[in-house]
Parts: sequence; C-alpha cells; structure tokens
Amino acid sequence: MEFYAGQAQCLARSDRIERSDTDVFLDPDHYDANIWHPVASTSVSIDELDTVPTYVRVSIRGRDESNNGLGFYIDDAATGMTNPQLTGLWYDPDTSGQGWKWLYTPGGLTGYFYGFADSGEPLWLITSPVVEGLEIGEAVTVELLRPVSGSLAAPSEELEPWGEATLTFESCTSATVDMSGEDGAQEQSVVRLARIANIPGC
Repeated sequence: MEFYAGQAQCLARSDRIERSDTDVFLDPDHYDANIWHPVASTSVSIDELDTVPTYVRVSIRGRDESNNGLGFYIDDAATGMTNPQLTGLWYDPDTSGQGWKWLYTPGGLTGYFYGFADSGEPLWLITSPVVEGLEIGEAVTVELLRPVSGSLAAPSEELEPWGEATLTFESCTSATVDMSGEDGAQEQSVVRLARIANIPGC
C-alpha cells in the first residue's frame, strides 16, 4: 500500500508519503477454491503519518502454486480515501437546527441539506453528485436542487434548480459551505456530528 496526498500524486506515483508491505501465504488446506476469504494483513496507521493521505495505491503481487507457479499482479491505481470518510451528519454549531447529510456512493459524494426557507417553511435540498475525488483544502462548487412538488402519498422525483454551494473540506471532520440561492446566502462552518462505523478515520 502506497499513501499519497492527492490523486495526481497517486496516479504519477510521485511524492509518496509512506509505503507499507505485507507478506501473506495462503495455505490451500485452509482455503476453498472459488470462494472469497478474508486475509489478515498489516499496514501503517494513518494517524502516525506526518501528512494526511487522501489516496492509497493498492498493489497485490502473487503466485498461484496450483497452476504451475503462474504469477499475477493487481494494481488499483487510485483508490480515494477521503470521500467515504466524509459520509455522515454535519452541522454548524452556530446555526444548530439545520445541517447536512453527506453520502458517498459509486457515483460520487452527494449532499442533502435540511433547513428552512426565508418563509419559515422547511427547505430540503440535494446537491448534484460530486463525481470527481475531493481533495482536502480544495473548493468544489455544486448545484443545489429542490423537489418541485409531491406528497407523502404521491412523492415526486422532479427537481428544479435552487442555487449552488461551494464546499471546502478542511479535514475529515470540518468544512466550510457557502450556499446561495432563491432564499438568500449563508456561510457555514460545519463539523461532523456523526459518521458511519467501521470506516477508518483520517
């Protein structure tokens, strides 16, 4: 495993932060063919690194002794580490009562805003997916959409533009959100309130 600060460095294999190697021997008497099995390995703790990585390059080299010693090599060129760790509930302590839910999906990072319009009515917004991998400290602007109509009995899938938001994740636990649209503008300094379990911190 090779750790990098960003996607560009990971793809170019430049300015590597750290490399961690693990040797594993699979005893055929303990593993069944054509069945996935977990394999224990060790890696350096991210918390121990001087620079916070956002991408990891995973390379697997092996030799299949059951097939005349056939060698194989697997290289995941750029596995983003940041986006899954952003999944969770976020809010600005100064404007408690509204907030965001960020969700990492195969299509990218998507955000849901729960707040209030100028009229006092509930305001629910959804971002356009952030398809590209996010970099810590790098601003990204996304479109904000809101539902057009619908009811509990007949929900609507139709969305219309409301405005936009500029996101800057300063770390995996803090970010700034500058949003503007039909109901005005607001600058938020948000922190992560809760996250999904079993996802390593950063």
